[in-house]
Amino acid sequence: MNYGPFFSVSPTDEGFLVTRWHPVTRKRLTRWVPGTGTDALRKALTVRNELYVERPFSAKAISLLVPTMNDERSRTNTGYARITHLYHRGKPLFQVLHRSVETGCQHVRRFPYRPDGSGADRSQALTRALAFRRDNVRAVRPIIEAYNEATRTLFLEQAEREVEDLWPRLHDLQVFSPSRWLSSRNQVEGVVPDVSLEEG
Repeated sequence: MNYGPFFSVSPTDEGFLVTRWHPVTRKRLTRWVPGTGTDALRKALTVRNELYVERPFSAKAISLLVPTMNDERSRTNTGYARITHLYHRGKPLFQVLHRSVETGCQHVRRFPYRPDGSGADRSQALTRALAFRRDNVRAVRPIIEAYNEATRTLFLEQAEREVEDLWPRLHDLQVFSPSRWLSSRNQVEGVVPDVSLEEG
């Protein structure tokens, strides 16, 4: 019998493997449910749901990650997370990958400099890029937390329905929701710092 695709549940010849990446311990949690029939599948889905009840809610491609400020794990050419040094049309700049406060979409903001000394120098541009990154994370963090909490509610509702009728639904949540972002932003309005964080 063909089961799936069910989010975080993988069928095998002898049962179901349930997995979840834990955002705090940074380890993969796994549970094994023996059996291949519908009862075993329901048990596996129930086990999966129990793993995802825990906060903070995190589900691959469903929840949003708070942008990292951990430069020790950075893979950029600057050594700073989400800040890259590059040349655009022959001119040097620092580029910051960030999430828009307004829309929730990923954008880049550029901080150019002039090596000849006629404008902002390299260290000034980098200082501005670092300040922008810090302020952006401060602004989007509460929105992301509200977004993930709303997503968690939807996730758990759909997950319970999957147990009842064995019809996969959670993959439908694996897309960014602009309307959920807007609702979350409105929910925390007044908490978000009043800083200019959009493309400029």
